Amino acid sequence: MRLGQILVNLINNAVKFTEKGEIVLKVTASGLARDKGLFSFSVSDTGIGMTSQQLLTLFQSFKQADSSITRKYGGTGLGLVVCKQLCALMNGDLIVESEPGKGSTFVFKATLTIAAGAGLQ
Repeated sequence: MRLGQILVNLINNAVKFTEKGEIVLKVTASGLARDKGLFSFSVSDTGIGMTSQQLLTLFQSFKQADSSITRKYGGTGLGLVVCKQLCALMNGDLIVESEPGKGSTFVFKATLTIAAGAGLQ
């Protein structure tokens, strides 16, 4: 459930901030054991991107990149805060790389239980 919440939020944000271009969800697995694995998820977009100054407050409650973002795109700024907290609950972290006009990439890693019979090797 946590994984779904994170992915839905990150993808919704990517759609919101990408007027044209592409959005890519990438999932990689490593350290696979019989019942657990380390998974890396990334959501990349070719949207508006953010400055290094905007990134400083990105994961703070009720803060957005800047007030013009709130006016144009809406939202409360809580989605990414919740995503970061959910990642922490899964012993992971959420990081972002971004450049104005070139888009953003959000990455998080989590150790997840693999369902019996999932066929991952």
